[in-house]
Amino acid sequence: MIRIALVLFLVQFLKIDSCTTVEAESLKADAVSLSGEWVLKSVFLGDVIDTPCGWEAKDPRQMTLNITTTATENDSKSFILNGQSAVNQFFGSYAIQSFDKITKKGTIKMGAIGGTKMAGPEAMMNCETRYYTLLGDAVDFQLVEGENGPVLHLGRLKKDNTPSRDGGTYLIFEKGK
Repeated sequence: MIRIALVLFLVQFLKIDSCTTVEAESLKADAVSLSGEWVLKSVFLGDVIDTPCGWEAKDPRQMTLNITTTATENDSKSFILNGQSAVNQFFGSYAIQSFDKITKKGTIKMGAIGGTKMAGPEAMMNCETRYYTLLGDAVDFQLVEGENGPVLHLGRLKKDNTPSRDGGTYLIFEKGK
């Protein structure tokens, strides 16, 4: 009787372990959809779409987000990101928590974001601060089809369908060439 219980326990344990492995592999596959270079085109702020740097920054540098699917050794769900902000270059990591292949919506956990420390004009530094804040606070993402190819919404997306002026706050990226 004890042997049967032990065998059942081991089978159940191996089943749970294999599900975790399958889940991790599925999240890696979903990360492939996000991989590549993304160019920031606009920022959605509740109920309006703003330019990447707002009205005060004139002729800002193109801001990018490069996402790679190379997992870190410590965590098979963590992936690497880097890019160019308004003034400095940055780097960090993220982990996909969930992804619905039908709606192309998912949840994400951002790691710490680091970067170079060059100074720039006040308007560009304000732009960079907003970019880092929205990127670091991102918990949701969605892939949509745009006129010129894939579009990535990354930030805090609206969760319900009730009409309101708060549609979330998120960065809108187009796939780079």
